[in-house]
Amino acid sequence: MKTSSYNRDTRDLEKKMRGTMGFNKLLLSQEKKALTVLFGVSLLFVLIELVMSILTKSQAVLMDAVFDTLELVMTMISINILPLIYKTFTQKQPFGYGQVETLLILLKGIMMVSVTIGIMVTSIQLILQGGVIIQHNLISYFEIFSTLLSLLLMTYLTSINKKINSPYISLEIKQWILDAGISLALGIGFLLPNLVQTSFLNNLTPYIDPLLSILLACFMLPVPFKTIISSCKDIFLFAPEDEILDVINEATQRILEHHGIVKNEIEVVRTGRKLWIWIYFTPEHDLISLKEMRSIQHRLETEMKIKVGDCYLEFLPDID
Repeated sequence: MKTSSYNRDTRDLEKKMRGTMGFNKLLLSQEKKALTVLFGVSLLFVLIELVMSILTKSQAVLMDAVFDTLELVMTMISINILPLIYKTFTQKQPFGYGQVETLLILLKGIMMVSVTIGIMVTSIQLILQGGVIIQHNLISYFEIFSTLLSLLLMTYLTSINKKINSPYISLEIKQWILDAGISLALGIGFLLPNLVQTSFLNNLTPYIDPLLSILLACFMLPVPFKTIISSCKDIFLFAPEDEILDVINEATQRILEHHGIVKNEIEVVRTGRKLWIWIYFTPEHDLISLKEMRSIQHRLETEMKIKVGDCYLEFLPDID
């Protein structure tokens, strides 16, 4: 009964795998469509924010404009390199082109940190110079409009990414959620002096824009820093997150125990969106047939692709 149940589970897994195979072109098309929409919305944001920053002389709006310009450039590059990411690996490129995407995300993180620090320095200089008078109402209405548009785009990207599981789009979703929250906070912040009339707030009015810019930068900085750290780990082939390793270990342990095999070691690295898994084992009686090895590897690979996504797996005897 145990073997029958195991075989039935294997057939179910294979059925699921057949349903997920052969869709690379479809995934490429869907991701390219999502990035094209993202490019269009980012372009709209950049144009509006540049006009608003010129009209209002607001550092906070200028910071948004610079960030969205970076988004625009990175998205344009992503659209062009996307076909490379979906290429299968070859003898000349044994790890494929996954690291191209990782390098792009790393570059974006470094640029975001540089721009944020630059605007923080400018805002501090404005505070030391006595602040700046801007049109608070106009900026407030604009930021509330930006919040609604950011939420709409975030909802669209989330629905698309459930199908394609793109690391770049996952990063964009986090960024747009952060943008929506910050835009809402800025809208309320700029509207506050008109809603609450006190001598303290009237004296604070010239400093509201640079102060909000500094707060905005402090909220934004952790995201690119985390992106840089994660990208560096992938580039230097560090192991992925503990959550992923736990899933791999649990599935491997369960499958190998059924065959009476002892798992010696598992090595996992990530390049872009692909995982590379090496499982080393010792058979119970020092012997194992090639047929059984192929069967176990197929079972492991099938389950890993369903549970952790795109991966390459090797099942190897430990001969040390």
